[in-house]
Amino acid sequence: MKNKLSIYNLYFTFGNDLVIYNSMSNNYIKINNCTIEKLKTFVAQDDYYNSDLFDYGILTELNNCEEKLLCDSTYYSYINNNILAITIITTRACNFRCQYCPQNHNGGFMEKEIYNRIYKFILKNITDYSKIKITLFGGEPTLAYNNYSDFLDKTNDLCKFYKRKFEGVMISNGYLLNKELIKKLYKKNITQYQITLDGSKENHNSNRPFIDSTNTFDVIYGNLLNILHSKELKHLSIAIRINCTKELIDNIDNWIYLYEPFSTDNRFLINLGVVQDRGGEYIKDFSGELISESDDIYFMAKNKLSNHNFYENYINKNYFVCKDVSRGSYTIDVDGKIRSCSNIYTDNVIGYLNKFGSAVFNKRKDLLYLKNNSDCKGCVVEPLCHGKTCALKTNCDKNSIIRTVESFIMKQSINTIDL
Repeated sequence: MKNKLSIYNLYFTFGNDLVIYNSMSNNYIKINNCTIEKLKTFVAQDDYYNSDLFDYGILTELNNCEEKLLCDSTYYSYINNNILAITIITTRACNFRCQYCPQNHNGGFMEKEIYNRIYKFILKNITDYSKIKITLFGGEPTLAYNNYSDFLDKTNDLCKFYKRKFEGVMISNGYLLNKELIKKLYKKNITQYQITLDGSKENHNSNRPFIDSTNTFDVIYGNLLNILHSKELKHLSIAIRINCTKELIDNIDNWIYLYEPFSTDNRFLINLGVVQDRGGEYIKDFSGELISESDDIYFMAKNKLSNHNFYENYINKNYFVCKDVSRGSYTIDVDGKIRSCSNIYTDNVIGYLNKFGSAVFNKRKDLLYLKNNSDCKGCVVEPLCHGKTCALKTNCDKNSIIRTVESFIMKQSINTIDL
């Protein structure tokens, strides 16, 4: 049988061993005392066959068109998934004035009439989906609790009636998430949170001050500890977001201990990110401190925090594809306009919800789904991102994706074979 190595293989050398990850099959295997050259020599032999390598997708038949199989079976099944995912910009107001935030917090809360439109929209479409996912965003969504409280109750009741799963998410600065509010939201099935705590107390207080310039770290940290000790809230999932700069990582040994209490509770994850230039009047002050998630210094920080759970503790096909390219994904702004993503500061309006709960789109909605980057064809990481890491533009950092996969592989227990 003539065969070939898959074009979607990533090769990593650990000592004398070769670890191979196949982004198409999402499988990985280690070959003892092997190099890439040695592997290629074996595969070049016409009579060479290894069932393990075929089973893991590392080897494939010579005439197999992997690009066609990828296009047919993965990306379009992802964008046509069975989830109605609605991100709601509950308010543009915020009680913080973060130094790297690009938003203009000029007030504005979503009124109950817009929530009624969203409810009607869900009612019209609920039978087409198996799960309804609501993400509360802002601004700061905890400021708008009274506006969306009834909407959450009605949507939960609707999902129960139609026997659909309800999934609730909140992106919050965490300042108002005290015991009372977190329990109220928990009863309404808001169980997943991203809460930002930027490394050290000094760094956080400098970059994420309250609207009156007072410090915020102690209140947020106290709220996180209260959640940690509330074992009855067993279905919570809290991602602690750390927005890194070069200076923050350089001083990681001075603040890493603050996150240790959360490392033994599976409800907590670390979402290690970086400060990005997304506009705004303050970001220029960070120009010398900005780093990329593909930089060595970033992976050094992840290694320092290695005893925590990370998002990258799992990787699968389409892992890096922007969620907003899904046909069932919608971002509803405070005024009922539909945007292509939750970055409300960009020019990305693609439609609106009318008073009957119907979505009226312009042609830009269809453009979100298209794979329009010819450079992606045959790329080793195409099954993971499809050139759609961003819904608005072609924005693929191949090196960062490969480094993330390598970091993931290093944590796994890997099946081993000999050639």
